Amino acid sequence: MAYSICGSGDRVILLHGWACNSSFWHHQISALAETHQVIAIDFRGHGHSSIPQSGYTIARLTADIRELIVQLELSPAIVIGHSMGGMVAQQYAILHPEDVNRLILIATAANDTGKALISVAIADEEKKTDYRHSFNTHFGHWFTSNSSPKLMSWVRDQMLQTPEEVALSLVDSYRDLDLRSRLPSINLPTLVIGARDDTSTPSTASEVIAGSIPEARCIVIDGAGHFVQLERPDEVNDAIREFVSHVPVES
Repeated sequence: MAYSICGSGDRVILLHGWACNSSFWHHQISALAETHQVIAIDFRGHGHSSIPQSGYTIARLTADIRELIVQLELSPAIVIGHSMGGMVAQQYAILHPEDVNRLILIATAANDTGKALISVAIADEEKKTDYRHSFNTHFGHWFTSNSSPKLMSWVRDQMLQTPEEVALSLVDSYRDLDLRSRLPSINLPTLVIGARDDTSTPSTASEVIAGSIPEARCIVIDGAGHFVQLERPDEVNDAIREFVSHVPVES
């Protein structure tokens, strides 16, 4: 598993979204590394990590993170997940709360009751056409009419580097995922960040998560789609800094 470590201080682990990689956190890495040790991970099959033939499930990704945390002695850490990475982060906090002292969930969901996830739409249409055509058909729905064309082009190029079979296998693993009944067991300070114009994981999904975790609070950022950490990095970084500054980390 490929990862980078920047800065020093209390540990922060960054978990990226579906078909993405650790570079999607570049704004957060540079900001948080000023005061924290930031570990940005490429999930198996993504970025610079190896591409095994199997293991593309939320359960296996969660186990991968556990193995890395144990190997590098990163516990306890602040765990931050975006989109699919937020699903992994929720699962991790449920299974291994001793490793997490704070949880931040960005543009993610605990389930897909409304069948809104764009990755699922891509996978479903892929069966009728082909993956790249389906991806390009639905790609724009992650953004708004005001999104930067340059940013959109960069995101598209990065996501299409993830092998098709990896992306589709992961969709199969989480299309019916439902963590809602288990969220109340997360007894951790939690910040949920939603994006007002996110059609894939709507801000209502963020509110559901925050309403189910006892120590959670939710903020919704205007003027951004699903990749809010890229479109509104200053607002996301300010929210993270404010949240992590309130409770000292105990090693």
